Amino acid sequence: MRLKESVSCRLPLLIRIEMVNFEMAKHACKICKLVISQGNICPSCKSGELTTSFQGTVVVFDPSSELAQKLGIKEPGRYALRVK
Repeated sequence: MRLKESVSCRLPLLIRIEMVNFEMAKHACKICKLVISQGNICPSCKSGELTTSFQGTVVVFDPSSELAQKLGIKEPGRYALRVK
């Protein structure tokens, strides 16, 4: 019983650390909002308009999902919710 408690206590901490590390040194495309970690050109729309000023992210695995359609996302990937 103690093992379950210790694992469940550590899990949120591990997730929180990954989220903090993800937000560092990433760029979002101002046109399609795709979040990229390398390069100066968006691989999706070929735009050079990238910014580090964005808020929130969503990961889309299935572009045919209702959420992806409402956001206008046509390719799987990690997208910014708000780009400045």
